[in-house]
Amino acid sequence: MMQVEEHFLWMAQNEARACTRIVQCVERIADLTFNTHTQNISKVSANIALEAFMLRPSSVMGLLCTVVANPGQNTGAGVSVAFRSLEDTLLNFRCHIANDTGSPSGQLSQNAVAVASIHLPLAGSVRASALRSVDNSTCRLQLIVFRNGKLFPCTGNSSSLADDGKRRSVATPVAFVKLDGCSLDSSIQPVIITLRHLALGADPTAAYWDFDLLDGHGGWRAEGCHITGSAGNTTTIYCTQHKNFAVLMDLKKVLSFPPYPGDFLHPVVYACTAVMLLCLFASIITYIVHHSTIRISRKGWHMLLNFCFHTALTFAVFAGGINRIKYPIFCQAVGVILHYSSLSTMLWLGFTARNIYKQVIKKPPKPQDGDMLAHPPRSPMLRFYLIGGGIPFIICGITAAINIENYGSGEQTLYCWMAWEPSLGAFYGPGAFIVLVTCVYFLCTFIQLRKHPERKYELKVLSEEQQRLSAADVPHCHHQGEPGMPGVMGPAVMPAVRA
Repeated sequence: MMQVEEHFLWMAQNEARACTRIVQCVERIADLTFNTHTQNISKVSANIALEAFMLRPSSVMGLLCTVVANPGQNTGAGVSVAFRSLEDTLLNFRCHIANDTGSPSGQLSQNAVAVASIHLPLAGSVRASALRSVDNSTCRLQLIVFRNGKLFPCTGNSSSLADDGKRRSVATPVAFVKLDGCSLDSSIQPVIITLRHLALGADPTAAYWDFDLLDGHGGWRAEGCHITGSAGNTTTIYCTQHKNFAVLMDLKKVLSFPPYPGDFLHPVVYACTAVMLLCLFASIITYIVHHSTIRISRKGWHMLLNFCFHTALTFAVFAGGINRIKYPIFCQAVGVILHYSSLSTMLWLGFTARNIYKQVIKKPPKPQDGDMLAHPPRSPMLRFYLIGGGIPFIICGITAAINIENYGSGEQTLYCWMAWEPSLGAFYGPGAFIVLVTCVYFLCTFIQLRKHPERKYELKVLSEEQQRLSAADVPHCHHQGEPGMPGVMGPAVMPAVRA
């Protein structure tokens, strides 16, 4: 079951507490299997390792158990264990007596195939004994290690728990420790657990799983658990409870700086946004100031400026307000503006692709009346503004009118954007259609340019006066070439024509 996707396990836990029942069944294996003839139990699998055995507290001078990932029987010989996939390795316990002076984290770091280490305290002395036998009889120790935290999904509102509203995730294996027949005085010497990190993360915290939280669905609690040290990719913790232990981390902030006031974004985001805005506004100003000298059509000029403007608006609003979830009204405004500007940016990009395609397939105007070139009529730009700005405005208005809570931050949302279900029809659907049409236009343009490479350069449409002068110059050049060979220009005229 631990090979199933996390989303399905979350749904099973939410509907029928399936994950909780699986974990509790695993924890009961030792209770149902132990008898007078069975003194120890060892279960080996790819994702769960179980070890249970009987011990006498007075004879144990500390116990250290390490969980290693041994190769399975189907693994080929001669392949390094460090490079095998998780499916080809089996978790297994290796326990031996050890004193309290050893470092579990150091031993775990030296062992390349070890994933967890559990160190029980010294139990030999009478005065500082941490293990006390109830009736001077043997007690049963049960150890379980889960390879990951898939069977411990948090399905409720856990903002006040160790995972901080699902901001932190399980980043280590989960270890379970249980003693029957003897108690552990954790105030003297607690159980020390060292776990290897499964992924890089920030803001670690030690926690244990409480099955009674969130109406019986379970949740992570941090009370009584502390991190005692961290070395490389291992973390050592101790807890005063005998539960399922793990280290939770914020896996989304791998490259994290120290916390900034107001929970700002990463500094690289602001630096790149500033550079991008500078380039976009430089392009806008350049095309406005030098409009008369830049070879670009009237439609292309309008579309380029609108594309640059809406792109700059999208980047600026994203960097300035995407994480302002503490201010609901401001967060909703950020969601609306991002929705509008993103759709407008994609629409103007689609218009640009269409305009380029129309320019490529357009044939040169034919001369009229013998010496006059046809002057193509100017098509109005109002329709492009109505589509590029009107359609996103209508979509945003309908989405907000149905429910303004579609924008902003919900209880479980980390950013000021849109709810998932409304965004499918209001953003991702139209956006996918626009991107598809834009790609088709660009593909058709590429095909046309392969057929007609002379159309690669877009020129401004000549004015009426320039057309008249150009038409008058053509016969004059041919007249100068008549003294020589007919239809061929003289050598003195060729530089002037090229100029």
